[in-house]
Amino acid sequence: MSGSTAAARRLRLVALAIAGALGCDETPDAAPASEAAAPAVAPAEPTAVDLNGAPVDPFGGDAKAIALVFLGRDCPISNRYAPELARIREGFGKDVAWFLVFPDPDDDAAAIERHLAEYGLRGPAIRDPLHVLVKKSAVHVTPESAVFVRDGGGVKRVYAGRIDDRWVDYGRARPAARTHELADAITAALAGLAPKASDVPGVGCPIDDLLPS
Repeated sequence: MSGSTAAARRLRLVALAIAGALGCDETPDAAPASEAAAPAVAPAEPTAVDLNGAPVDPFGGDAKAIALVFLGRDCPISNRYAPELARIREGFGKDVAWFLVFPDPDDDAAAIERHLAEYGLRGPAIRDPLHVLVKKSAVHVTPESAVFVRDGGGVKRVYAGRIDDRWVDYGRARPAARTHELADAITAALAGLAPKASDVPGVGCPIDDLLPS
């Protein structure tokens, strides 16, 4: 190889090295969209959950009337209503969407399942640890109930309060109920009528509200 050829080759190698160095200093291409940072996702709205922990919307079906019954596992008055609640549920069958709501955040699924079996309660049972349904239903104690009807694209509450008038006060109960507000409210809702009774507060164990007013 002649001297001029060797020199030319060395110049080409130097030029390639300089080009490579300049390439390393260039700003790298933007990452592909798939590798780019995912956009921030807004936190999900608080919701009730089923006993498997999945979000549940009791108003999402097509039933004309929806009844929510709020229960407390450790509330004696609530537990004494188990037979009456079973009677009401069986009386309406599939005409009403019926949900047993447990608002105590300390109640886990296993404890609720044992409670349902012990008292012969039939669900579906759902947990409301953030009191989303408590607030929507305007209930304050267990046991209390709320009845909703379809209203355009949403639902409207038509009753909230006691199941019946059996309990007069703590430790004072009648031998039998004289009025049946929950059953009457469901009957009226299915007929497209307003319940005769206005909201009547229940007697039972207070629900500690977790949501800000």
